[in-house]
Amino acid sequence: GMWFRIPRLSQAPADALPRLVPGSVGVAESHQEIVGSFGFASEGSGSTSPPEFLADALAAVASPARLVFVHVLRIDEAGHAFGAASEAYASAAASADAWLGELRAGAGADAVWLVLADHGHLPGGGHGGAEAGIRVVRACVSGPGIEAADHRGGEPIHLVDLHRGLAQLLGLPDRPASAGRSIAFALEHPDPGATLPRPSLGLLLGGLALALAGLLATARGAGRRVRAWPWWWLVAYASIVAFEGWPTLSNPMIYPSNAAAMLRAALPGVLVLAPAAWVGLRREGLGATLLAAGALPLAGLLACLVICGVLFEGPPLVPGWTAHASVGFGLVALGSAVLAVLVALGPRSTAGR
Repeated sequence: GMWFRIPRLSQAPADALPRLVPGSVGVAESHQEIVGSFGFASEGSGSTSPPEFLADALAAVASPARLVFVHVLRIDEAGHAFGAASEAYASAAASADAWLGELRAGAGADAVWLVLADHGHLPGGGHGGAEAGIRVVRACVSGPGIEAADHRGGEPIHLVDLHRGLAQLLGLPDRPASAGRSIAFALEHPDPGATLPRPSLGLLLGGLALALAGLLATARGAGRRVRAWPWWWLVAYASIVAFEGWPTLSNPMIYPSNAAAMLRAALPGVLVLAPAAWVGLRREGLGATLLAAGALPLAGLLACLVICGVLFEGPPLVPGWTAHASVGFGLVALGSAVLAVLVALGPRSTAGR
């Protein structure tokens, strides 16, 4: 129920399991704000030294604590730096596997283990989108009372279902407001994609109306002049996809720190926009040229924002649409900059002569 945020939460969510389990312990290899945000009774030292982190984790799993969380971050860090296809990623996963063996040996025989990843990575690095290879991960539950079974051939269950199963293992009462189902029921009724955010019909219709308005404005500005239509926008989009890949929340180019890569990939669109707009400014004037070149890209951006819900419901967190909104921002900014330069250079309109 929390919007995405980087810093440590000032107060743990009321229903966070660590808050509900006295004496819970959280140990993180790095980014201490992760374990610090959810109400663990005690946290590890926060040391980034592998020997000290492993010592903290061993002490935690050997303690009488009923809930222990050990968060290994080196795999994610290797994924960001080198990608999931790299040797560094495989090496980080192998070292985590070795640590798991040590932790299991150091814990009591009655311990129940839940081992999983929070997400995957693109071959070249990046995550956050709805791609199956990113969003769907393996999980393993083992321990006394857990019947051995291999479910890899079936559909995955949802994280909220796994959360409910963990709460039941801890002996916590079911909470009526929880969206989670029992693991046994979830395995029989997987309901793929049910937890992905989707736009409402009203937002989709609002976005469509904006796109149609942009198309009408473009038609008014460009008329029957084929060269005046915003071909630059389509060329820039195609060039971005060709050089940087399809826009998703996993693609690093959609984030501000990597926007330069997206803009560089869009430069072929500039080569189409500049001469077309220059001719338009001379022949049809400023207003018609701005409508023809910019109305549809701007309407497309606004349509994505409406569909994401950012204008009405909060942060834009709809996979696919959110990523395209990011590209839309980049192309509107790039196109505006090119048009501003052309206007400043001042080709005089011959319209009406």
